[in-house]
Amino acid sequence: MSQGLLDPAFLARLEKLEILARKVVAGEMRGDHQSRRRGSGSLFRDHKNYSQGDDLRFLDWNVYSRLGELLVKQFEAEENLDLLLVLDASGSMDYGQANKFEFARRLVAALAFIALNRFAKVDLVILPRAAGTGGSFFGRGQLFPLLQRLQAVRPGAAVALDEDLPPLVGRRHGRGLALLVSDFFAEQGYRRALDYLRHRGLTVGLVHVLDRAEFAPELAGRLRLEDLETGRSLKREISPQLLEAYRQEVERWCRGVERAAVEREMAYARLDSAQGLEQAISLLLGKGGMLR
Repeated sequence: MSQGLLDPAFLARLEKLEILARKVVAGEMRGDHQSRRRGSGSLFRDHKNYSQGDDLRFLDWNVYSRLGELLVKQFEAEENLDLLLVLDASGSMDYGQANKFEFARRLVAALAFIALNRFAKVDLVILPRAAGTGGSFFGRGQLFPLLQRLQAVRPGAAVALDEDLPPLVGRRHGRGLALLVSDFFAEQGYRRALDYLRHRGLTVGLVHVLDRAEFAPELAGRLRLEDLETGRSLKREISPQLLEAYRQEVERWCRGVERAAVEREMAYARLDSAQGLEQAISLLLGKGGMLR
């Protein structure tokens, strides 16, 4: 049974990943950003309505005394970008001995936790909408609601990135970082989806999650192959020549996804679902990484 996102063991692991993130950033990225922090806090950005779990230290008591409304102050610093996390929960993600979706979900949880600890606002988008709902979160007190949302997500439906992404992302624009965590097994549209995010003015990174069996499947003989999302199937005699042609096609396709990112000045990282979260976090936060 996979480790649940709400298990104490996983919560403790998130704490360790946050410590790792601080070490990576301090060791490899010191001086990359000019902070606008003043005193013990950050620049005031806006208010939001208080919700259970918000940090009580940031309640605006002046507003409460005048208006009787419980509002929480939100802050920002130049090095703390708002984070939009887009999680692909399509049927093709529910695959692999080291399940791609479970790896992606834990990675999103870890990235969100790190961002919330830095007082960045985290927007979570789940694709497709039928797989579950996302939400907006701010402050470390919002970790538990965010993990509950992620824990409830069930992969299965197909995703058309160009059609499903825009209505869920909405009109977010301006300064912020968007990370799209997906296997990019989309028959159409992922390039248009990337263009949509870029035109919103967001800094975009692609986190390409794949299972190693998708590169080197151990198959032989007469087999029936079935699409996890559409249910379509075909029968093939699996020969060494066919496997080699398949491997070349997968590599060509992956290079195409990376090229689409580079052409749009977006960061790209290919991750193996079998690798540890610690290694993945180091890669994404290290020098030249995505989350800064």
